[in-house]
Amino acid sequence: MAFRGLLYLLLALYVQGFEFRENRDGYGCHKKCDHGDVHYTIDVGLQGYDLEGNFSEVIGTEKLKYFVRSFQGGYNRNGEYCMNNYNGSTGPLGPCLTVNPGQTISIRLVNKIPRDGMHILGDKMMDMKSWAKHIHETTGANVSAQDVKVFRNNDENLIGANGEVNYDATNLHFHGLEVQPHLFHPIGTSKPSAPFVTVKPNDCYCYTLNLSKGQSCGTFMYHIHRHQVEFQQGWAGMLGMIQVGSSKHKSCTAEQELAKHKIDDDSTFVLWEPSISTINQTKTKTNAKVANFTSNFKGVVKTPTLVNNAFRPVYNNYTERQVLRFRFVSGKVVHLAAVDIIDVASNVSIPLWTIAKDGIPFFRPVYMSHLLLSSGERYDILVQFPHAGLYKMVQRGISTDFGFHHAPDALLATLQVSHSSTGRRPMEPIDSWRFGRTPPAQKHITSKEVKTRRTIRFDYMGTAPYAPAFTINNNTYNFKKVDTRVGHVRTQNYDVEEWVLITGKDPHPFHIHVNPFEIISTRFSKENILSQESTQTLLALNNTWADTVLVPPYSEVVIRSRFNAGFSHRAFVGKTVYHCHWLAHSDLGMMSSLILQHKRAET
Repeated sequence: MAFRGLLYLLLALYVQGFEFRENRDGYGCHKKCDHGDVHYTIDVGLQGYDLEGNFSEVIGTEKLKYFVRSFQGGYNRNGEYCMNNYNGSTGPLGPCLTVNPGQTISIRLVNKIPRDGMHILGDKMMDMKSWAKHIHETTGANVSAQDVKVFRNNDENLIGANGEVNYDATNLHFHGLEVQPHLFHPIGTSKPSAPFVTVKPNDCYCYTLNLSKGQSCGTFMYHIHRHQVEFQQGWAGMLGMIQVGSSKHKSCTAEQELAKHKIDDDSTFVLWEPSISTINQTKTKTNAKVANFTSNFKGVVKTPTLVNNAFRPVYNNYTERQVLRFRFVSGKVVHLAAVDIIDVASNVSIPLWTIAKDGIPFFRPVYMSHLLLSSGERYDILVQFPHAGLYKMVQRGISTDFGFHHAPDALLATLQVSHSSTGRRPMEPIDSWRFGRTPPAQKHITSKEVKTRRTIRFDYMGTAPYAPAFTINNNTYNFKKVDTRVGHVRTQNYDVEEWVLITGKDPHPFHIHVNPFEIISTRFSKENILSQESTQTLLALNNTWADTVLVPPYSEVVIRSRFNAGFSHRAFVGKTVYHCHWLAHSDLGMMSSLILQHKRAET
């Protein structure tokens, strides 16, 4: 009996200890949040930034002061900052974080916005009267505030209808990382009705995430993901980059191969478009804030594309015939970026050799004439400037390809390339390079492995008197409803599924949380409106891995997934989502919940 009592006591202490460890995550500014291998603090506050660049062509004055909610690195951290030690203090973009595969990262999110932040910024949430006006202006229908209806009677997707949430509440999503689901509270919950993590002013939240040992090394990001306020906070620049691994880590074989080729010059270009609404303009400066939803939706305000925190910056630390690694990250909210690099002297594009997409390395470099970056996508490329001189990084206007979701022709940045002090080296045969073995998690998924097939259809419902609704399989988002369940077990016998993603006249970037997929094919209908170049760029992605993929107009993209994200233990379960990564579409309903579970899913 005494032995049994002692056994129960030890068991109780173990359970209490386990619960204590679990409870370190979650709400509360009093809790410690420094128990990861690396830990960071990210503060959310109201900040004004003098953005770099000459904005005369956009807003009429050269200087722009942008007053927004933004992320900054907090005082308590033990991890390094990447992007030349960028900590988020000099612009709207958040600090650049670093972590290695297999490590645990802890992040305390501190909301320092005052309780009257909405009033300070002059924000106004949408109301039924505003929706009625918007419906009239976009469809011509005369609808009163009382007549406005929500498609499928779900006001979770009607901006401003939920009085408990405003633009000052926020949270985080760690985009592309193979970690436990973390969008809903508590982290890893499998409860179908679990609420979003919602960090209100003067509150904190601790995220503790375990990266898979099979996590690929590369370029990732984090950003806000509180449903109903994603688009507005995205326009504010509430996002940041995460760099996983380096050539020093044993599992980063592609990074080690680059080091062998002495590729040590690494530049990051985060593309995003602030939605500018002028408040006060003087002869020398414009003070601006993020525009509200309706004015941007009608295209009234200006949305220049910034590179990092600057408008048309100049970079001058490059040498002719040096092989360079460029990391591109799209933090755009509603616009596609088609990126090209042009030699000014010859007006000819230089080759872009893609070596990774969404942080997952390719086996060999893939040639692309230009990059197509939809929201949430990342590309790592190698470039080699053939001679000294000026080069321009440009954004192509491809309206014939993608309708109003393209951004206009624009200069993104100027690259100044100098002569080599050691003489002109020969051009490297980049196309012959190889980057090691394919990790087991990214081996090709054959048709025989597929156990379940699903169809995911993106659509739009906007006929009056309904407020605009973006749908998946004819339904808008309901956070209390789980539309998809997939399962895996603790061995290699996990679920393998094939999804067919279908769009109509609008393009939609598809993103799924915490579990990457293989792009099998892109099927174009007879109504394909893409140019030959854009078509070839997308087809080049077949049989590569990603966490975000652009589904072009009138097309089908076939993807396959192993639902284990490199894990074989019980941490990788819970409620998460897949959605369109145009954040305005996601906020208006184009999202669906997914539960990852141990028991094999029933079809």
